[in-house]
Amino acid sequence: MARDPVCHVQIDEHEASSRGLSSTYQGHTAYFCSSTCKEHFEQSPQLYAGVATAEDRGAARELLEMQRDRIERLERRLSALEARIEELEEAHAGGI
Repeated sequence: MARDPVCHVQIDEHEASSRGLSSTYQGHTAYFCSSTCKEHFEQSPQLYAGVATAEDRGAARELLEMQRDRIERLERRLSALEARIEELEEAHAGGI
């Protein structure tokens, strides 16, 4: 097992490799849980390899906050869609 350097999730190296979710930086192979984590790593590998500058870390924090905001928005949309599906199912069940 390996740890995704971006989100720190445990990941099976063989599974990640078979899905194209690995990348090499400075002779070290990193494995990822998703294409999103792989993309983040490949945009700024130094952030995850321990050689980042203060500016890099600031940019990473900003990116992380943007991603958290995006996740929150998507979760709200999902909740609204789930509620709408329930309404439609109830209306359909009542009309039968």
